[in-house]
Amino acid sequence: MGPPVSGHVFVVGADLTRLACDDVLVPTDRSLRVARGWCSVLPDELITDRQADGDCVALSWTGDERVLEVPGDGPRRAWLVDTVDGGTDGTGGRGLAWLLDGAREALAAVARREVREPVHGRARRLVGLPALGTGWGGAAGERGALLQQLLPVLREAAEEHGVDVALVLRRPSDLAAAQRVRRGEEGGWDLPGHLRELAVDLGERARRGQLAVFIGAGVSAAAGLPTWEQLVDELATRSGLDDALRAGLARLPAQDAAALLARELGADELATFVESRFGPGPYALAHALIADLPVQEFVTTNYDPLVELAAGDIGREVTVLPTTRPGREHRGCSSCTGTPRTRRAWC
Repeated sequence: MGPPVSGHVFVVGADLTRLACDDVLVPTDRSLRVARGWCSVLPDELITDRQADGDCVALSWTGDERVLEVPGDGPRRAWLVDTVDGGTDGTGGRGLAWLLDGAREALAAVARREVREPVHGRARRLVGLPALGTGWGGAAGERGALLQQLLPVLREAAEEHGVDVALVLRRPSDLAAAQRVRRGEEGGWDLPGHLRELAVDLGERARRGQLAVFIGAGVSAAAGLPTWEQLVDELATRSGLDDALRAGLARLPAQDAAALLARELGADELATFVESRFGPGPYALAHALIADLPVQEFVTTNYDPLVELAAGDIGREVTVLPTTRPGREHRGCSSCTGTPRTRRAWC
């Protein structure tokens, strides 16, 4: 049985340019100018006429369309959305309704693009967008009103098109405002009664500082990193083992297979591979949601630094234990012992 048709709207603090997703909406205007920070999600060859107030994209509108698909062959597709209200006479004044129509048009265009497999094994496609129009756009002075009206539009689109939507906000005030809107909405997660009770209990424990989070490889698999079994297979390929030996490795526990491959490859080559494979890169939606949880510590068996990156993008300082010395205010916690990169805590 496939996933339900209806998608979900996530509200998250993150850097949208570093979030692993299938599609990302990029604000622009009729001159196809984008803020410098968006250039990392666009092909370099399309960026022209670099200016202090923004860079132009070498594409063109057709008629009065407001959504333009950026060509590319990578796993993430960018879409330019006209959010700067020049008005029919160039003076502006079309208001929030015009911006909301642009969001509807953009999400409908995204849904028409066929995607056979969502990025990194997700059940549904993930579409990321900022609070459209709050930069150069028509809602620069109406952020609260925009968020109040944008979230229902996103929820309707997620239900209609069967995609997940992530409203990604960098400013803490915007994130807090959007979460207030969410709390006032009806619906949300369609959970059975016992799971809803469990979710409420976990939320209360987090607020009281009584919750620690354990993170395994499944979280980082959503960012394209390998699970234990996949890592062993990659190491076996790198070592040049023949099919018979690889079949034998597959019958061993993953840790034992990895130990044998470490001896085959040598410590230096293994360390180089792991460092390059698990280095900084795009993080998953789960990393961003975890980084914003009101918890003081967590434990992970993962090698990658993606939770730390997600936390840094929302201005949250992370102390990695035991490889980083805690500040004087740190009073000690269950994460204070362990091998490098296996115990972490917030401070």
